[in-house]
Order: sequence, then C-alpha cells, then structure tokens
Amino acid sequence: NGQTLASASCFTYTSDNQPIVTAILPASGTKIGGTRVTIVGSGFTAPVQVFFGGTLEAQVVSVSPTQIIAITPPANAQGPDTTFPQNVDVTVKEVNCSGTTCTSSPVTYTYTVGMSIFGFTPDHGDASTTVTITGQGFVAPLLVTFGGVQGTVLSVTGTQILAKPPAGCPSSGGTIAVTLLSDGETAAAPGTFTINVPTVTSFAPTSGPGGTATPVTVIGTDFFPTGSPSRVSVTGAGGAIGTVSVSEVNGQQTLSFTVNPDVCSPTVTVTIVNEATGCTVERTFTNSTFNAAAPTASPSATPGPANDQASFSAATSTTGTPNFTYAWTFTNPDGTAATPATSAAQNPGAVTFNCGSNGPACTGLASGTLVVTDACSKTATQGVTVAPQ
Repeated sequence: NGQTLASASCFTYTSDNQPIVTAILPASGTKIGGTRVTIVGSGFTAPVQVFFGGTLEAQVVSVSPTQIIAITPPANAQGPDTTFPQNVDVTVKEVNCSGTTCTSSPVTYTYTVGMSIFGFTPDHGDASTTVTITGQGFVAPLLVTFGGVQGTVLSVTGTQILAKPPAGCPSSGGTIAVTLLSDGETAAAPGTFTINVPTVTSFAPTSGPGGTATPVTVIGTDFFPTGSPSRVSVTGAGGAIGTVSVSEVNGQQTLSFTVNPDVCSPTVTVTIVNEATGCTVERTFTNSTFNAAAPTASPSATPGPANDQASFSAATSTTGTPNFTYAWTFTNPDGTAATPATSAAQNPGAVTFNCGSNGPACTGLASGTLVVTDACSKTATQGVTVAPQ
C-alpha cells in the first residue's frame, strides 16, 4: 500500500583484514625522532596510522600493500626516571577499519641515546673515495665534514652514511663529523681520515746545466690514484719539463722526465700534482752552470793612424752568463758625439774625431764608453779616454 518501514540503525560493511607487520628497518634511531623507517608486512591499506609506544603517532610518508615508510616521532620522556635506550612497540592501524582486528601485532623499535658514530672505512683516500660511516641516529638531511671541510653526502639510513671527502688538499685529512640539520646535533668519528698526499722517497739527480735537458727519476707514493697514471702532471718554475712517463709497482710509483733549467735561473722548482686530489709535492733542481756575477767591461784605445783618429777594442767578458753583446758610444774632445763605429761589435776599429785634419788641433781627450750585456741582461759599463793624433 506504499508504506515504508526503516530500521533504527544501519548495517555496516567492515574491512576486517588485520594488517601484519613483520619488521621495521632500521630497528633503532635517535630519541629526538626524525628517523626514516620502513615498516614491512602485508595487508596495508591507506590511510593508516603508525604508533610508537601506543600513543606517539608517526608521520606516514607512503603506503603500499606490503610496505609503509614513516618518520619516527620524538621519544616520550616519561618523567625524570626515563632512561635510554628505550624499547617501544610499533603498531599499524587501518583508519577505515571498523572491525575488532584493525591494529597489527607490535614490533619493537629502540630509541637510542642520540646520534653516535661507531667507525668508518676506508681511513684514507681522495675526493673520489666513497667512505662508509656506520653508527646510529642518522637522520637526513645532515652534513658530513672531513677535518672541518664539508664533503658530499651520497645516501643516509639510520645506521649508515655514504659520503665522499671534499676536493682539495689539506696537509692531512682530519676528523669525520656528522651534523643533523634538524637540531644541530653533532657526533665525531673515532680516528682520522687521511687525504692521500704525494710523498717523495727519491729524487735524482738534483742538478744539471742550464739550457740542457737532464733526465730525472722520482720515486714515491700517491703521485696519482692507483691505476690512474694519467692523473699526474709535473711543472717547472725556472725551467722546462720534458714528457712525463710513469710506472707503479706494489704502491710504489715512479715518474721519469727531463728538467731543462733556464740559463738565467739558479734553480727550477719542480712541482708534482696529483690531479685527483689537487695535492702537490715540490723539489728543487739546481742549475749547475748558473753564474750570478755581472759581466766585465774592459775597453782599450790606441791613437792613430791619422791625427784625428783612435782605435777602440774590448776584451771578452770573463764573468756573467755567456752570449755577450757589446755597445759603444764615442765622444769628441769638445764633448760632442763623435762619428760612431759602423758596428756595435766588440772591436769597432778606427773612430774619426772633429779635430786634427777634421778641425782645430786636438788639444783634449776623446772617449769611448763600452756597455757589455750578458745573456741574463746583467750589464757592465766602462769608459776609456785617448788623445787623438
């Protein structure tokens, strides 16, 4: 007859599949929270809630049927007697579940006293080395420093950090330290990380003549990364370095090259560069033929053959660096410039003055001034006078 009868309450469909948690990774983290954990199991259906210690709710990042990623909440400091490490139960609850089995059985998670570093490996290397740092309480984002210089963080879990040292070359590495950006907590690793610095055990010979390429052999370690002989270079300040050849046997590395000192340089600073680290080592190569003395200027003059002439000449310089040049200027007895020599060579020959047959009687002295310059631009100046005939 068109009448409707409704019940006093509703019938509810429920999701009564209990979520199952089998593990939480990592199983420990700092008491300040912020540790990214992965909860492994089955029967997970978003949305879910994750509880630590029954009441502390974690931040859920993602949910799949078999995995939940969450960020741990800070530990619950339950009065002054709370001690760490502290074990808490972790459970997962289905939000839309209205049955009696909506919450998983617990797994145990441990809040630790805070971040700490147990160790790292390897204990030496360069900017290309991946260093594994082990400990607890690691939470991204964080900084890793090597001797106070920031390195590169590759990955972070609650118990492990992969990082690379900074580029550049401190004289030694230093302490590895980790700093959490969330609260500034810092922990230092035991031991010291050492940057591979080139070390010379033999450098021979240590001297050779200027202007001549002398073969040199250098033996040592860490001139280049093991197995990367192309990552080394040699430069010379004060001379030229010839082609570098390399070899390596059981960690001992050998470099062979030539050193050609500039004739005017007393030494050559030989610099070996490990191009992977930027680390360098220097040695000094001495120019065995270098002469620091200035050249000598020793002019002489002879009157004649005419009564208005004189002949000038100079002895070869006995000091200074060879390949000397000679330059003359000539002055008449009255102070004016005399007829110059046709050449600035060592012996210019006869010079004609403006007296005698070329003018009034030569009653004064004529002069010549000699400037000797050696190959290194050191000079000597000396004058000589003569009474023309």
